[in-house]
Formats: sequence, structure tokens, C-alpha cells
Amino acid sequence: MLTPAGESGENRLGGTGKTQLASAIAHSLWETGAVDLLVWVTAFSRAAVVTGYAQALADIGMTEADEDGEADAAQFLRWLAQTDRSWLVIFDDLADPADLTGLWPQGAAGRVVLTTERQDDALRGPGRRIVPVGPYTLREALAYLTARLHDDPGQRTEALDLATDLGCHPLALAQATAWMIDTRTSCRDYRRWFTDRRRRLTGALSSDPAPATEVTWSLAVDQAGQLPPAGLASPALVLAAMMDPSGIPGMVLVSHAACSYITGHIATPADQAQVRDAVNNLYRLGLLTVNPASPARTVLVHPVVQALVLEHLAPAEHNRAVRAAADALLEAWPERDAGDPLLAQALRDSTALLNETAAELLWTPHGHGVLIRAGQSLDAARLRGAAIAYWRDMMVTSTRLLGPAHPQTFLVRDHLAAA
Repeated sequence: MLTPAGESGENRLGGTGKTQLASAIAHSLWETGAVDLLVWVTAFSRAAVVTGYAQALADIGMTEADEDGEADAAQFLRWLAQTDRSWLVIFDDLADPADLTGLWPQGAAGRVVLTTERQDDALRGPGRRIVPVGPYTLREALAYLTARLHDDPGQRTEALDLATDLGCHPLALAQATAWMIDTRTSCRDYRRWFTDRRRRLTGALSSDPAPATEVTWSLAVDQAGQLPPAGLASPALVLAAMMDPSGIPGMVLVSHAACSYITGHIATPADQAQVRDAVNNLYRLGLLTVNPASPARTVLVHPVVQALVLEHLAPAEHNRAVRAAADALLEAWPERDAGDPLLAQALRDSTALLNETAAELLWTPHGHGVLIRAGQSLDAARLRGAAIAYWRDMMVTSTRLLGPAHPQTFLVRDHLAAA
């Protein structure tokens, strides 16, 4: 298990490269033929784990129809326990250790790698090894800067000093080097910008300097916003930060609702190209990751970046972004999502996170349609346990906010009964 090292302000939200290390392990074992089956599960929720197992079951050709998603997951776990084929299961960014209760893979032929920000005792157990992942050493940070700035040795002037300024934090280094490559400036120049921006962010009343990741994020956002189409990068990042950092379907960010929010006017089809350019500018500056090979989790915003965006967002803009994100998710949701369970799970995960972030905003004046759609998606995926729990929570919230006699409360009660 890869967990963050320490609880300092700089590292409490991660950004130290746990996912990249897990990916490197996976690539190494796969390319050397050490494993016959590799399963990568984005472990945002228990339903996400079950969906990942069900998809893996289909991928290995065991397509017999079972009663529900949980039955598919159970069948896959039995296969892992009995097979003599070597396998590796990776749980990336586990949100809650309780989600793996009864779902932990067992089998003599297998290995498990898990990344998480959590450091709960529940993660400990026989045969498990916890590996804290901290920032780079100074030597590693210098090697990273040298590799990233290899085209122009002059850019590496004062690289060692910059690594020290950034606390050798991998995410800060990634954003700083992206900024330097984009602006064709040196480590020395960046240090001046960094020092000035840190002073402004810290303010006169604080004795603690702003974290390095906050400073590099701020500089990167400014630079991305200046690239054509100017001014669209910031709202695009805000909208993405409303949703699941483990990955957002690309279709969500180019929906009519998303494009209208990002451009600030009623969007036309031509605006999709500008929004794509804005997202690519954010990628260029190290503010998000784009994976075009994955339609389900195309755009990923690091949790550190997500937290910084939300922390600096004005309340009125937060409310606008929440509604735009909900509209975009609902618009992008296929009428029948059973054909792509991973896409459906990604949409459900983003809806769940948005619901947490928005508090009661999505219930004014009544429950937003995306909340109903997420429950219907659980029903369609035959994730019975998750569906019942979801509709129960919806029932409690609808009764509390809208009243027991409200039409939507009756609708939710009907869905709960059906589940």
C-alpha cells in the first residue's frame, strides 16, 4: 500500500506521486510478463470497485449473466482465488477502507497494490506492507529538473536552489517545469516569480509562508489563462474541479452546459473547439491530465489542485459552477448506460462528489435531475446494495428539505421500493 508520508501542510493532500509509482509497478510487471492479468480499479467508492470487478469478469470472457453486479464481483473474486494464472489488482486512490470489506482479492497467484491518502489501521493486516511516499530527495528533485529541462541547459541555472524552494514536492516541480518550458525561462527567473507570488499569497498578517503547491498552482493558472483562447482556462478548471479527480468523461466538459459556463455565453457548436483548447492549455501547464484513450476518465484533476481551486472560489461563482456541472453531467449521461459500465461509474462518481461539494444547493428549489439519474444508473447496473443505500439517503434528504408530501419525495420513495 502506498500512502502519504507525514501530515505536513505541504503533503497532507498528496501530490507525491503514489499513482505514478503504482503505474510504474504495473507497467514493469506487465512488460516483463510477470503477470497474466492486470486489473486497475479507480476506488472512489464501493460501487466503483464492484463495477471494476464486473468489467474484469467480462474482459476475461466469463460472460454468464448473474443476478446483479455484486454477484459478478463475487464470481470474479472466486476466480482470482482459484486460478493459477498470475494477476495484479491495483486499487488507485482508495477513498474509504470500508469499501473493500468483503472485496479484498485473495489468491496464491496474485498481488495487490493500493494507493490512498488514508492511514487507517483498517489497512493493516497479515501479508500487507504499507509504504509511505514522501517528497523527492534533493538528488531526485535535481534529476527531475535536469530531465524535464534537457533541451536547454541554460534553463537549469539555480536548479538546486529551486528544488529547495519547492520543498522537492513532485507536483510543485511538475507545475514549475511546465511553466518554465511554456515561457522559456530559467530556474533563476522562476525563483523570482515564485518568491514574489508567495509573498503576495502569504500576506502581511501571516507568519507561515504559502505552501509551494499553492504558489506554483497560482502561477500556472495565470499563464494558462493568457494562452488563446484567453480567459477560458480558469473557468474550465473550476468546472473540472467540481467533479471526480479520478477522471471525468470528456463528453461532460464539451457538453452544451459546460461550454456555456466556460465561455460565459450560450454556447454554439464552434465553442467546443475553444473549450478543448482551454483544457489542453491546462494540461500544458500541469494543472490537469488528459487521457484520450479513456472515454470514461478522460480528464483528471489532482486532488491538491482541486482543493486549491475550491478554496479560492468566491461563493457566487461556486454556486454557478455547481449548477453548470450538474447540468453538464445530466446532459452527457447516455439514455442507456448499460453498454459502458465504466463510463456510467465515472458519471456516478462525479455526481457523488458534486453532491458532497454542493451541500444543499442541488436541492434548490428541488432535487436536480442528475441526482435521480445517478440512482437510476445504479438500478440499471444491478448494483442492488449500492442502489438501496443511495435511494435511502435520497429519501432522508428529500423528506428533510422538500417535505414528506413533495412530489419528488414520492418519486424517490417509489425508486427505493423498486430497488
